[in-house]
Amino acid sequence: MMLNNLEVLISGSICGIILLQTSVIAPNVFKYLDQNQTRDLLRAVFPKFFLIILFLGSSSFTVGLLNDIKIDSQIIISTTTFILSLLCYFIIPATNEAKDKNNQSRFKFLHNVSVISTVVILIANLSLVFFIT
Repeated sequence: MMLNNLEVLISGSICGIILLQTSVIAPNVFKYLDQNQTRDLLRAVFPKFFLIILFLGSSSFTVGLLNDIKIDSQIIISTTTFILSLLCYFIIPATNEAKDKNNQSRFKFLHNVSVISTVVILIANLSLVFFIT
């Protein structure tokens, strides 16, 4: 039971980080910083953002294995979180390069991959509370 609580706490932390980034940090960055400051700040923040989610996803996976060595919803959610956050982390350089070279179609595609992956991570981790019994 204690490990179930830890699984929910980790998933809640992932959700909180994503919601903080999207609802507080990003809007204020775009509102109060100029374009160069925004670029520099986001390029500093997003690798750390995805690494933190990656770490939490792998921690959740480890807790899931310690809790019960079987494939269940928590293992699937933590694996999804790990894989998608790793994908997002690895496409950051290509996304930045596309933006720098004004390749709008490539930038839009890579940015959409990142946004959709983050939304999937958020929804998956929010759903965990419905699967823990």
